[in-house]
Amino acid sequence: MNVAKVLSDLGADVTVTGFLGKDNPELFHQLFADIEVTDRFIEVEGATRINVKLVEDSGTVSDINFPGVQVTAKDIARFETTLFELAQTHDFFVLAGSLPRGIEPEQCAAWIDALHKQGKKVLFDSSRAALKAGIESSPWLIKPNEEELGEFIGEKLDTADKCQAAAQSLSKKGIDNIVVSMGSQGVMWLNDNAWLCSQPPRMQVVSTVGAGDTLVAGLCWGHMQQMPKPDLLRFATALSAMQSAKWA
Repeated sequence: MNVAKVLSDLGADVTVTGFLGKDNPELFHQLFADIEVTDRFIEVEGATRINVKLVEDSGTVSDINFPGVQVTAKDIARFETTLFELAQTHDFFVLAGSLPRGIEPEQCAAWIDALHKQGKKVLFDSSRAALKAGIESSPWLIKPNEEELGEFIGEKLDTADKCQAAAQSLSKKGIDNIVVSMGSQGVMWLNDNAWLCSQPPRMQVVSTVGAGDTLVAGLCWGHMQQMPKPDLLRFATALSAMQSAKWA
C-alpha cells in the first residue's frame, strides 16, 4: 500500500490487489479511494493484519504486528485469476511485504516465475523464506537491505564491499536489477554487471518507516519514465530520504 500511494502521487495509474479481511475492509477501501488507485483486492475471512509502529524520540522503532488473515486454497485460486487478468493490461508488478498465513514461499515464487515468463517486470521486496524462494524465480528487481541480504547468505554484511560481493553472487540467478539499501550509507544498484551508488543528503532522520517502500516506488517510477540510470537512482534515493525526514 505504501508503494501504491507513492506511485499514485507521482502520477502512475496503479491497481492494488492481494488479500483483504472481511472483518475490517472499510478503512482500506476508503484509503484506496483517497489515494486514487484501482482496488482489485480479494476479500477473505478474518481481519486484515494491522501493524503498529512505536517511534521514540531516540529513533528506536518498536513493531507490534497482529496475525492477520488465514488464506485458503479457494482464496488463492480467486487471487490468481485476478493477478493474471491484470497481467493482460499491466507491465510492472510490485510484490512486497510478508506473506499471509496459508501462502507458502514457493507459491509466491511461482507467481513471480509466471509473470516473468509473460515478460512482466516484477519488483520483489520481501525477506527471510519468501526472499529466498523468490530469488530463485528470477524477479526483474530485488531490493534487500544489508540485514536482509546478510540473512540470506548467512553472513553479517557490515561494509559496502561485503554487500557488493553478496549481491554479485545473486546476479548469476538471472536477476536484472539488484538494489541494496544501506540506510544513511546510501543505495547500491547492480545492473548489467556494473554498479551505481548514491548517497542521501545529510538530514535529521525522524523515522525510516516507509523509506524502503518509497525507494521501491521511486525505482519503479524511474524505470517507467525510462530515466537515465544515474538520474533514476538519484531520484529514488532522494524520494526515500524525503520519506525519512518528513515526519519531523
